[in-house]
Amino acid sequence: MAVLDVIVPVHKGFAATRRCLDSVLAAGSLTAFETVVVDDASPEPEIARLLDELAGANRITLLRNEQNLGFVRSVNRGMTLHADRDVVLLNSDTEVAGDWLDRIH
Repeated sequence: MAVLDVIVPVHKGFAATRRCLDSVLAAGSLTAFETVVVDDASPEPEIARLLDELAGANRITLLRNEQNLGFVRSVNRGMTLHADRDVVLLNSDTEVAGDWLDRIH
């Protein structure tokens, strides 16, 4: 089965970002996927700590931009990580539930 990338660019909004990532990581899915988070030079230290924690636990793949590149360039950077995979793009304030990825796939 092919693996999909769920790409989430993050800049601001700690609470919304946490809810988004928690929902992605908790949702049941038969579809194999990798959560790729692109930290777009977030000015919020709590976001950096959250992302470091999740990456350290191997729950996400973390890419960090040295400077803010914006949504489109951050997404493009995430998509180059695995150019052969299909992707689902999520805003960092998105919350998913249940078998959301299976239904999209």
